[in-house]
Amino acid sequence: MRSVAAYASAMRAQGLSLRAVAAQLDVHGFRTRRGGPWSAVQVKRVLDRRKQDAAEPAA
Repeated sequence: MRSVAAYASAMRAQGLSLRAVAAQLDVHGFRTRRGGPWSAVQVKRVLDRRKQDAAEPAA
């Protein structure tokens, strides 16, 4: 199963807006931790967290 962060990142790389990525996550069955639909703000936070994790050096 593909992670939400990887899927969202791929959609953004194709030029989709945060709102469009949220809609695609919903269409493809991805759910938030609480089981609800995605919002643009949630997508941005997931992508920011992914970027931050990639920038941190491995311990």
